[in-house]
Order: sequence, then structure tokens, then C-alpha cells
Amino acid sequence: MKTRAIIYFAIMLFLVSNLAYSALEIKIDGNFDDWKDVPVLIEDPDDVEEDDGDIKEIRAFSTEDTIYFMLTVYGEAAPADDQRYYYHVLIDADNNFKTGYDNSVYEGNDTGVKNPIGVDFYAQIGRRNGADDGIEVYFLTANTGDVIGEGFEWLAGGDSLEIALPFEMLIPLQDIGNIFIPKQKVMIAAFQEGSANDWEVDWTESGEHVIAAPIAVEPIGKLSSMWGQIKRGE
Repeated sequence: MKTRAIIYFAIMLFLVSNLAYSALEIKIDGNFDDWKDVPVLIEDPDDVEEDDGDIKEIRAFSTEDTIYFMLTVYGEAAPADDQRYYYHVLIDADNNFKTGYDNSVYEGNDTGVKNPIGVDFYAQIGRRNGADDGIEVYFLTANTGDVIGEGFEWLAGGDSLEIALPFEMLIPLQDIGNIFIPKQKVMIAAFQEGSANDWEVDWTESGEHVIAAPIAVEPIGKLSSMWGQIKRGE
């Protein structure tokens, strides 16, 4: 009985350390089933009149070479209507408020963000009359913003859109130190503005993401025969 308990414990340890953290692959295909194991990083209240431009939640996942985002709204994400929408995901790459753009103020107005970050990069999904209108990545300092990349992968479906940003695209125009290294902490936030509600801007608070951190996933498939025997006490 003691030997069986030891084997049981060993297999449980193996399952937790290996199967529970098996490889997670995100595909930019407009199908969001592959995001189910990625926890919500940022929750945002229903606080904008126009639901298609009202951010609900953000998820983030990264590998050693790419960072992915899933942005969900209360209405339809990037709809093909006659309005203009601009969704932005913000990245404080060095986790340093003193570098980058202070998101507590925008176009001379207080954003209401309680925990501002120093935004070094943002990815924009722009839509005008149902067509793309600026799929761009910006590098920011306190006073400037320059486009450093265009045409990254993204797709929308229903209430969500997903983005893939290769780290090689996020090359700063000035040295801000080593960034996007596995286990490094970065800060993420977002905002949206559009014409559907007279350019009302929706800002989210920030959340911390760890680069290339493992994600606990739901085991797939049947248990091994050995595990089944031990579970049944054989």
C-alpha cells in the first residue's frame, strides 16, 4: 500500500509539472477556442455608451519570440459598419513609468487611469467603413510617437479580436535596455476611441504579464493505463 501511494504521488507530480503546463499554441484565425486556458489579465467595466468600442477584457500570452493579445468588447469587435474604430493595446516593455508615454493624460485630458504606466509601444487596429485604417505599431517616448511596424497578424470574430506581435517588430528607436526576455515582467493596458459615440475614449487599467510564462492548461486525452490502475487501487 505504501509503495502504491509513492507511485501515485510520483505520477501526480509528473502530471502537474508536465501535462498541466503542456505547450499552448495560439493561432490568429478568428476562432478563440485556443484562448480558453489563458486567464483574463484586465477586466474593464461597461462604461461607454457605444458597446462596439467599449473594452470588456484583455488576455495576453507570449512565447520567446511573440506576444499575443485577445481583446473583447461588450458589443462587436471591429464591425464592418460605416463608423471608425481605433483599438490600442499598450505595452510598458521595461516596466518603468519614467520611460515612454504617461497614459494618465491623453490629448490634454485626464484619462482617469488610477495606475498609469510608461507606454513604450502600442499596437493599433484601425477600422474605417469596414476596412483597415492603420494596422500599426508605434514606439513612444514622453513626447514623440513613431510608427515602427505595419501589417501584423490580427483577426476579429464576434465580440473579440486577436493580435500577434513578433518581438522582432518591436525594435525601439532608442535604447531602453533589455526587453522581452523570458520571465521579464511587462505592463499591459488598452484604450479605444471611435466616431460611433462622438470619439468618446475608453481606457482600461493595467495588468502585469510575464514573458513566456507557462500557462496551466486543461489535460487532453485519456489517462494512461498505469494511472487508471492506480486510481482504481489495482
